[in-house]
Amino acid sequence: MASATFVSRLLGSLLLWQKLLLPLVALAAPAAVFAVLYLDGVSGRADAARVALEVGRVADALDPMLIHLSDHRGQMGSHFRGDADAKAQALESERRIDAEIATIDVLDKQLGAHVGLSEPWADIRRDWTHLKSRAFSLDETESRKQHVALIGKLTHVFHLLFRRGSVEANDSNQLVLMELVLDRLPLALAATADLRGRAASAVKGGRIPDRTKGELLALVAEVKDKTSELEHLIPSDQADTLEARELPAALVKVSATNGAFVSLLEQKVFAPDTPAVAFNEVFAQGTQALQTMQAFAAAGTQVLSHRLEADLQRAKRAQLLAIVIASSLLLIAAVIAWLITHLVAGNVRETVTVPEHSGAGQLNNRIDPAAAASLRSRAA
Repeated sequence: MASATFVSRLLGSLLLWQKLLLPLVALAAPAAVFAVLYLDGVSGRADAARVALEVGRVADALDPMLIHLSDHRGQMGSHFRGDADAKAQALESERRIDAEIATIDVLDKQLGAHVGLSEPWADIRRDWTHLKSRAFSLDETESRKQHVALIGKLTHVFHLLFRRGSVEANDSNQLVLMELVLDRLPLALAATADLRGRAASAVKGGRIPDRTKGELLALVAEVKDKTSELEHLIPSDQADTLEARELPAALVKVSATNGAFVSLLEQKVFAPDTPAVAFNEVFAQGTQALQTMQAFAAAGTQVLSHRLEADLQRAKRAQLLAIVIASSLLLIAAVIAWLITHLVAGNVRETVTVPEHSGAGQLNNRIDPAAAASLRSRAA
């Protein structure tokens, strides 16, 4: 009872326009809160999809550089062993790497700070400039050491991109696809490139020492293991589209070419006392394995990018729908408030007009009881 009296006194102390404002606030406030909360959630999903797309763009640009850098390492090894054509091939790889660097520099300016690329990329760029300036003055051991270190930094960037993108993953299958494209595949590619370079160098030297053979066998085991990991990371919800079917097909080719490369080494390099295969054949078989892995990387990046683009478009549509719903609720609240105001104002005008006419001598006016009751109920 006391609370009702307090509310009555509070309402009684308000002016009429203040009372009329209450329904508008009561109707508009929930709509506004809903709009803010829902739009915030939808905007968060859109931002997450946008960041993941940016990660995919950077990874797509880094893939060719990893391949060309691996090629350069092998070509420099051939150069140190007297291959007349190796220097020209290495210089061509340098040109390709420089072109990839120019492309990645543009992405770094646009997206580097957002996806965590800028600092490690500056380090890689500096190391490549240093390696390139001394490439033909190093000995084979130092050249291999610097190439391995640079390839390791590049694969680490892929891992950083995976960690950044995994935070924004929309579901478990998307997360698995990111792990495949951004983390496991670069490591598998680096292992195959390392095996190609070291096996080709060992073959060119003639009889392979037991220690070197043991290191190569360990590398073979690593390549087998990493190729097997790829086979277990194909997402299980692949849609029945040409693009989706290309990914498993590309992985079959990776398994086949890596298997052929390993089989060649086991049968013609490790089994006999002296390798029964030429340097060029080992290098060519390893290069074929790397090319199929690059094709698989391109297919994986394409599938990932299209999925992320679809997520972004869905988030944008949800954002637009939320704006339309929130605007509609606010408009409905405004219309209801206007109707109430119009009704009350009409009753007030009718009630005030009667005494004015009576004072002017027009005594045949009557007050509509319903209007008066309505006015009393709204002013109470």
